Amino acid sequence: MENDGNLTEADRKKIDRLLQSEENNKEDSRVSIGIRNVNRRLKIIYGEECGLTITNEQEKSTISTLVVKMQQENKKSQ
Repeated sequence: MENDGNLTEADRKKIDRLLQSEENNKEDSRVSIGIRNVNRRLKIIYGEECGLTITNEQEKSTISTLVVKMQQENKKSQ
């Protein structure tokens, strides 16, 4: 998902803290807890290499990316 808004340095630090921390912080608002929960659930379901990232694209827009691991089905030819 892409948003034409820009992250402030304070936003960037808060997002980094939410994505890296497993503990709940009283400073985190209810909305921010959603970021942590989505990231945590993706890691639980798809593995530690998967998750949520939020970045600035050339300081013009904010991009949220979900990384998931796809499983390939084994198909037997008959």
